[in-house]
Amino acid sequence: MKKRYYVLIFCMIIMVSWVFFSLSQPAIIVGKSDDWKVVYKPRKGGVTDSEEYPWEGKIIWRHIIGEPKILSVDLLIDGRYINDLDADAAKKGNGNFDGKVLDDPETFYNGPDKTIQGMRIVWEKNDIKHTDKILFERKKRLFVKPLF
Repeated sequence: MKKRYYVLIFCMIIMVSWVFFSLSQPAIIVGKSDDWKVVYKPRKGGVTDSEEYPWEGKIIWRHIIGEPKILSVDLLIDGRYINDLDADAAKKGNGNFDGKVLDDPETFYNGPDKTIQGMRIVWEKNDIKHTDKILFERKKRLFVKPLF
């Protein structure tokens, strides 16, 4: 009977410690529109990285059917849109964009600051130009997987 209590207490200590660890981690950046979802979070750096925990992002097309052509990705910084992503990086088959997901390992490499408020994605599908404006939210997470 006592063993069961010790195991229960040990599990509770682990869970509470994990929650406190998770809350001490930086908030991730999340934003979405009807067509796009944007997520930026830290990752474990490799031998080619200059930071131990660089940030990477994914700009995800939220529809199953069809693939858009991204024309530009602009960041909303202090109320102004500034083009930050290289035009070649957003071309399909160029390494970063596979038609559904645009990998962005460079925009917030050292982590985002508070001046960055959102993103504008200008894209084309079926020869029709669209513009999505996405505001970022900073979200704390529970039960974050440690980056060892």
